[in-house]
Amino acid sequence: MYTDFVERGKAWLIGQLLAHDSKEADYLPHGGTDGAVRIRAVPRRTRLNSKTSIEMVVEASELDFIVKTEDYPADPVVGDVIVYAGFKWEVATCYDGHSVGTSAWKWCNGYFTARRIHTKRLEEDC
Repeated sequence: MYTDFVERGKAWLIGQLLAHDSKEADYLPHGGTDGAVRIRAVPRRTRLNSKTSIEMVVEASELDFIVKTEDYPADPVVGDVIVYAGFKWEVATCYDGHSVGTSAWKWCNGYFTARRIHTKRLEEDC
């Protein structure tokens, strides 16, 4: 019962976030223009820190997008592209401290109403 209460709360919070903080973007399966889907997404910064062999901290910034499952029901695949804010963001494998080398996306809640999709910016702009 407690788990259901927590999951319902998370689903409500994600719904509020998507309703009030989402931006328009285009989802391009396999990086192409065929089959482009207009989505509403919440962009969020991901900060990754790691130490080099000489104890220097290197920081890389990438974007994660929270997307409603109903906006893009298919599972995101590495190599797909999200066009947002004049840049192309490629769906990429997540390398954070908790999920090293795992898939490029995760469910945001137990009701499967939204995904967090990890991306890295491509050098080419739109």
